[in-house]
Amino acid sequence: MSSSRAPLVLAFAQRVVCNTCTRRLIRACYKVVHNWERFLRLPEKKDLAMTGEAPSDYVLATGDAAAERLRLLNDIFGLGTHRLLRTAGLTPGMQAAEVGCGNGLISIWIAERVGSDGSVTAMDGSSEQLQVAKRNAESAQIRNVSFHHAGAYETGLPTESFDLVYSRFLMCHLAEPARALVEMRRLLKPGGVLVCEDHDDGGIFTEPPTRAYRRLVEISEAVNRAHGLDSYIGLKLPRLIQKAGFANPEVQVDQIAVLRGPAKRFWELTLREAGAAILKARASSPDELEAIYQEMQSIAENDSILLMLARVTQVWARKQKVSSPEIAVFGEGRQGEP
Repeated sequence: MSSSRAPLVLAFAQRVVCNTCTRRLIRACYKVVHNWERFLRLPEKKDLAMTGEAPSDYVLATGDAAAERLRLLNDIFGLGTHRLLRTAGLTPGMQAAEVGCGNGLISIWIAERVGSDGSVTAMDGSSEQLQVAKRNAESAQIRNVSFHHAGAYETGLPTESFDLVYSRFLMCHLAEPARALVEMRRLLKPGGVLVCEDHDDGGIFTEPPTRAYRRLVEISEAVNRAHGLDSYIGLKLPRLIQKAGFANPEVQVDQIAVLRGPAKRFWELTLREAGAAILKARASSPDELEAIYQEMQSIAENDSILLMLARVTQVWARKQKVSSPEIAVFGEGRQGEP
C-alpha cells in the first residue's frame, strides 16, 4: 500500500460504517499507512568495513584501551616489518599509504623513511584508534603523515595515487579480505608496490606443549568462525594477492619465538581484550578463561618454556605498469573456502 492510496481507503471507510466505527477505522488505516511507509524507508544494511565505521563485531579493544597491547605488538613485530618494507623497496620521496593503521606507529616509521619529499596517508575504520595515532604523530613531531577515517573496502581515495600501499594484521579482521586487496591495488600507481603481512593460528604453540596455548588456538578459531573470519589468512595471502591482479608476488615467513620478557604476555593481553566476544561465542567460560590467564602468566615467568608467538606471512608485489583489467573478486578468503 502506498501513501497516495490512503485518501481512497479513508473515504470508503467513512461511507460504509457508522460514525463510531469510522473513527476507529480511520485511526487503524492511518496506522497501517504510516507503518508501511516506515517499512519502505528502511535503509539497506551496510557493510561497516565499507562505510569506514569500525565493525561492531571487532573483538579487540580500540583507542586508549588497546594502547598497551598495540605498543607491545609493535615492539614484537616492528623490526620484521621494517625489514619487509625495506626489502619491498620503500625509499625516500615515496607517496605511501597504510590501510588499517591502528595506533599509527608503523605509519610514523614510514613517514620518517620517505622524508620531507614523501608523505604517508594512514587510514583506519576506528575513530578511537585514529585519535591515538594522531597523538603519537604529534609526540614524534611527524608532519608528513595524515590520518583518515576510512574502511578497507572503499577508502574513498583517488585511484593510482600511491607508490606503496601497506597493511599489517588487517586481513585477519576482514570477512572479505580479497575486496580489500582489490581496493589497495586500485590505490597503487602503475609500478607501485603492495606490501601485506598477516599471521595464522598454526604458528602459535609452546614447547613443551601447554593446555593454555592449545586452548588459545581452539578459542581463536571458534571466535573467528562466529565472525566469518579466517584463522589461517596469513598462509593464503600469496594466492589472494595473485587473484587481486598482481603477478609474481614475493613471499617470506617471519616466525617469532620468545623465552622471556614482556612479549611473552602478548597473547594473555589479547585474550583478555577479547573476553567478551569469547563468552558471546560460547567458546569458553569465565572460569576457564581465568585459569588460562593464570597459566599464561606462569608460562611467561618460566624461561624454560619456548613460546612460538606467531608465524607471519609477508608478501609484496608490484602493480604492472601495463595495467590489466581489474579482477573484482568478492567473497574470496572466507573460512572454509578452498
